[in-house]
Amino acid sequence: MSATTASPSVAVPLEPEAPPRAGAGEHPAAQPDTGRDDARPAGARCHLGPAQIADAERWLDWQCRMISGVHRGAVFVLTEGQAEPPESVAVWPARGGRVTAVLRDLAARAAQAGRGLLQKALDDEDTRREVCDYVAYPLTDNDRAIGVAVLAIEIRSEEQRQAVLQLVEWGAA
Repeated sequence: MSATTASPSVAVPLEPEAPPRAGAGEHPAAQPDTGRDDARPAGARCHLGPAQIADAERWLDWQCRMISGVHRGAVFVLTEGQAEPPESVAVWPARGGRVTAVLRDLAARAAQAGRGLLQKALDDEDTRREVCDYVAYPLTDNDRAIGVAVLAIEIRSEEQRQAVLQLVEWGAA
């Protein structure tokens, strides 16, 4: 597959390894996620407390700073029996970041698939509407999916996309 050709999502089975622990950082208070593309995160419908939301924000900030070329990212929380799209609890960048339709859609698909997904898609946040790579990885606790992390990144080769997916998986361990 060419790095410049749009392709459907690719499922990538990976083996987890333990990552370093994310550092502490200050983040602005989150606002409720209303399901709109411009919504800020907060956990209005989820049952995460402020400390858990702050942990998700710190973790996402760490991931997005560790991986070069990240345009934006989000962490979505899943609830049992959820019939609606996942709810965002963290966005990056923390100031001015948005949950876009592509991020939300890929989060829902990765949650349903139960595995990491890679996709090329138009960047729905960029006014130039350029193609961007997207990486999504389910977050689990005791083998139960509890959330999904999604990053929009600069276009990369297939090997580099696989490496980014591996980094997100390690970070999620």
